[in-house]
Amino acid sequence: SRSCSRLQLSRMARCATRSAALACGCAGVVAFSCLALAPRWLPASGPLLQLAAPPPHGTDVGDPADPGMERIGVYSLQGGPRSEPSHLDPVPQSLLMPNGSLTIDEAHRLGLAHGGMIILILDAEGRQLLVRRAATLMTCPGTWGMIGEHQHEGEPPEALMRRAIEEELGPQVLPLISSSVSLADGPVWYRRDYPSGRIDRQATLLWAACLRIRGDDVPLAPDSEVAEYKWSTSSELEGMLNDDPTPFCHESILSLLRLSVRLLSSKQCPVGGR
Repeated sequence: SRSCSRLQLSRMARCATRSAALACGCAGVVAFSCLALAPRWLPASGPLLQLAAPPPHGTDVGDPADPGMERIGVYSLQGGPRSEPSHLDPVPQSLLMPNGSLTIDEAHRLGLAHGGMIILILDAEGRQLLVRRAATLMTCPGTWGMIGEHQHEGEPPEALMRRAIEEELGPQVLPLISSSVSLADGPVWYRRDYPSGRIDRQATLLWAACLRIRGDDVPLAPDSEVAEYKWSTSSELEGMLNDDPTPFCHESILSLLRLSVRLLSSKQCPVGGR
């Protein structure tokens, strides 16, 4: 049989290898077939992933001390795996069918579609904020990028943007935002397959937040996921992305950041925060 019970799915989310699947108590060949096939057929439409109802948005979303235990919304794809867009393609609104929530770790282990956001933060002089990820993070430790966040189940984009900035840079930054804008008409598809077997399949919103003051005057208070930050001019950032990409994690991230910067060129922040 290729069907898994909810209990088996819950157990498999904690199994990293086939041998671990047996240790988790999944039933023999079913455990093997379900775990091996999960990234390909779990996202398909149908009743397979009728997950338990999560807590209401804004309440319990997991252990804040462990980013991997944070709960995020997951999706099935209308039309099954064959309907999955290519990397950086626009994501049609009708494609994503809400399918409850899982932890970030579970969503990546099972290769389930989920939502997220990349945020370009610009100061009053048009410089962009770059952050270096902490060495303790599972994904892309010690590399540079922009502010990013996974999307909670049912979370509106504006709320996601504000939560990401508050959590990663501190609540004192929010009153300094003069405006914010979506850089695209909707999310773009991001996919990265890691050697460990984890798969990141994310409908990614691309946003910009414009600050009313110079970056040097912004009282940033980064969280534990941020090891370092700096403000870069457009030319400096383009040089990093195109001429010296080694500080960034991998080509999938680079292509997403390049797209974000290119889209920003037609939606500049007001000079001086006006």
